[in-house]
Amino acid sequence: LALLRRLLSLEGLPDAPAARARSLFADAETQQFLGVNRFDEVLWYNAEAFTDLINLLALRDMLAQIAAAPAAPADPRALPKAITACHAALLALRQAHAAAGYQMEALFEGMRRGA
Repeated sequence: LALLRRLLSLEGLPDAPAARARSLFADAETQQFLGVNRFDEVLWYNAEAFTDLINLLALRDMLAQIAAAPAAPADPRALPKAITACHAALLALRQAHAAAGYQMEALFEGMRRGA
């Protein structure tokens, strides 16, 4: 429940996904959910939990965009653009995850580089 509250309190992923992810992953509840552990001086995380977490974040962001969209928008392309930005942020996190080898610092580095 604490993790859910934390997820809902965060700003959207499309707005600086690396900074948002680093802030989220510094949280004790998130680390517990991700199974973060230290072995040989390296922080590791659970891949399946990470995938679940970023999918939840993306879903939350997309639903927030839909809920905030006016019934008659001035620009009918605004909502599709916002959803596309959410999806792009999700893809960037997935790419960083794929390159990280389950290592937290490698994940953060990949997000910084936009891997």
